[in-house]
Amino acid sequence: MYLLRTNLNEKEEQTQWKIYNTIREIEYTFRVLKTGLDLRPIYHKTDVASMAHLHLGLLAYWVVNTIR
Repeated sequence: MYLLRTNLNEKEEQTQWKIYNTIREIEYTFRVLKTGLDLRPIYHKTDVASMAHLHLGLLAYWVVNTIR
């Protein structure tokens, strides 16, 4: 049994569960990509480096999702 706490206004449980699973899948994919590329852990010193890392992670996720 899961108990999810959210600030979403969505009342339908199935929609909330779908959003939760999507977020979980994205986080898992990021972890796998970073581990496979030996990019973990990353310690950024600037905001620009953090944003670049985020954008590269999103791009990598889109590539993986397209391949799927």
